[in-house]
Amino acid sequence: MISKNGHVFKIMDEDTGLFSSGGYYPSFSKTGKDWTSMGQVLSHLKLYRRGHPYDHKDAEWAGKKFKAPVIPKSWIIIEYQFVQCSRGVSARDSIK
Repeated sequence: MISKNGHVFKIMDEDTGLFSSGGYYPSFSKTGKDWTSMGQVLSHLKLYRRGHPYDHKDAEWAGKKFKAPVIPKSWIIIEYQFVQCSRGVSARDSIK
C-alpha cells in the first residue's frame, strides 16, 4: 500500500539487503513489509524492543545506569516516494 502522499517506508538490514516483515520477531525477505508513515515504522521498532527483553546494552541517563533495548545497527529505514509519470492507460486495451 502507498500512502496518500506517495511515500512508503521499509526497514532494511544493510548486512543482508533484506527487508523486515514487521512484528515482534520479524523475518527478512526480498520484499518485506511496507509502512505508510514514519510513525508506523517507529511503532514497529518499539514493538520489536519489547519483544526482545534480553537484547540490551548498558546505558546511563541522568546519572542512573540501566539496560537499554538494542535495535541492530545494520537496520536502516528507507523511504520511497512514488511519482506517477504518465496518465494511466487501459489495461484491457494494452493487450490487444
